[in-house]
Amino acid sequence: WKFAWSPSFKVPAGFQEPSFNDAAWGEMLVPGNWECNGHGFPIYKNIKYCFETNPPFIKYAGADPEYNPTGAYRRIFELPPQWLEGKLEVFFHVGAVCCGCKVWINGAELGFSTDSKLPTEFN
Repeated sequence: WKFAWSPSFKVPAGFQEPSFNDAAWGEMLVPGNWECNGHGFPIYKNIKYCFETNPPFIKYAGADPEYNPTGAYRRIFELPPQWLEGKLEVFFHVGAVCCGCKVWINGAELGFSTDSKLPTEFN
């Protein structure tokens, strides 16, 4: 998958459009984990957590108060013609995502999910 990572909540404008030029983007194995593939840092439960414990006010405890890692993925694929001819219902399955995700197909938003570390599907 083509992949762009940002340490703050920013994604390249228009990245969901089919005509977007992602030639400068890197690649990410899917399934995969950003932190284990060179982006950001792993969060372990046996050390001090990187967010202050003050519910419901969640604030990053590190040096950069704007730290809110965000990734954008792109993939070109074609459905087999027999799927379309058979009028099959097709699902896009996300095994787990941290915090939230939005999914687009050909520039049209398919849906979003805010269930952290849980699977979600779009059809």
